[in-house]
Amino acid sequence: MANDLKSVFRESAGEFLLELEQALLHLNKNPDDMTEIDRMFRVMHTIKGSAAMVDLNDVAHFAHTLESECDYLRQGQAKVTPEIIHLALCAHDCLSSLIESHYGGEPVDPEQVENILQNFANARQQATVKSVSDAYGYEKTLKLIKATIKDLTGRAGSDPEKNVAAAGQKMTQLYYLLTIQNKESAAEFMSKLETVFRNARVSQSSLPEDLLDLAIEMMREVEEMYDDSGEVNEADFDPDKILQSMERPMSLNNRLNEITGRMRVKNAALPSLPASYKIKISAEERGPGSMNGSARFEKVFNRIGVVMPIKQKNSESETPR
Repeated sequence: MANDLKSVFRESAGEFLLELEQALLHLNKNPDDMTEIDRMFRVMHTIKGSAAMVDLNDVAHFAHTLESECDYLRQGQAKVTPEIIHLALCAHDCLSSLIESHYGGEPVDPEQVENILQNFANARQQATVKSVSDAYGYEKTLKLIKATIKDLTGRAGSDPEKNVAAAGQKMTQLYYLLTIQNKESAAEFMSKLETVFRNARVSQSSLPEDLLDLAIEMMREVEEMYDDSGEVNEADFDPDKILQSMERPMSLNNRLNEITGRMRVKNAALPSLPASYKIKISAEERGPGSMNGSARFEKVFNRIGVVMPIKQKNSESETPR
């Protein structure tokens, strides 16, 4: 059982390392992308926990240290710099070698491991910001809000799906920025809208036009909420003024609830798809060797998933998938 778990860990760790590399390559071009910073953190967190479960303690320690360093970036306490990207890629290679050393690979020099961790910590300390506003300034966040609105209003262009997806990605980044900057009201206001767009990206489903139009209104409201100086004077305590300031956000969120409610009803009314299919394949016996006919097809389909044994009938094969 222990060996089986270690085999599963090795396979899954390879997938996570690939995900880490993709995040780093993306961050190299977009160092302020909070979704990729969070992705890097989650990969380290997952590898740390999985390695500890199968008693690969050196791997768990290495991943845990990197996870802690990535948390500074995730919390906005340090910026992503080219040096951090370079060292993170070195750490990626070191982590891969550490894992493989438990499966017959060459052992990794402990001094090399500690040097990478120390260099990463030094680079992160040099990138530490004095305050959150240094890392995520007012102008940068406001620019991102305007870019989100531009994507939504420009969706009638040559590639509307791409524009909508880009707007959703910016919303996710904005939500993180607003939370880090303690703009709780604006973050809470747009949280459900961001979730709707994120779910649509994951499921690769389209969003109705009335929701996209509403999203423009809501992002303009976010812009006004963010642009608020925060200064309070005596007039701000007027109950009527307070109710007026709350009325529009509440109305917009109520409209969002109505639209998403209709979307749920529409999706529930869709016909259910069959749980399995049958594929009919005609095969000709060609070439030498034992991988002729059904054996060849079984090997191919078993790479996709578990399949039923193939039934042969006059050189024709059927298999449910």
